Amino acid sequence: MITAVVKTTTMRIGLNLQLEEEDIAILDKILQATGFESRTDYVTALLQTTIYGPSAVGQEIPADASTWIKEIREIAQTRDETRQAILDAYDAIAFPVIAMRGGKTALALLRGDIETTVLEKCGVLPAPEDLDFCMKIYQNIRRPKLLQHRTRELAETFRQAKNQGGRP
Repeated sequence: MITAVVKTTTMRIGLNLQLEEEDIAILDKILQATGFESRTDYVTALLQTTIYGPSAVGQEIPADASTWIKEIREIAQTRDETRQAILDAYDAIAFPVIAMRGGKTALALLRGDIETTVLEKCGVLPAPEDLDFCMKIYQNIRRPKLLQHRTRELAETFRQAKNQGGRP
């Protein structure tokens, strides 16, 4: 039996960058949107793409050297637009159901309509986890309006029951 031992080492390289606070905030937003856990992960991916990308495998290098970065930014922008479209769909389609029966029920009943609306608006079909994530956000940012709507509806139901001689 022949055994091969492969030893790999990871070298840490320090980079000093000069960015404005505003630029760092934008960068961090893009990185979070595209799934990078840290700036280090992004810079590592950027360097690995440079090292092992098209030029390393004999492919033609894109005329625009920042193609990969542009794609990352487009993913972030698409994600932001998709999330806004989901929130808009919740307003237009699901608001009363969310107010009266909750977000999970609204998604169970209206998922197809919401997905269709987002697809028509953005050209992207939202992932189920995006719908769930956006529902949590929506219920927090719309909480006062959702509570007001629920209160109005329940008060009206109470008044109607009382006027009809029944118990509320």
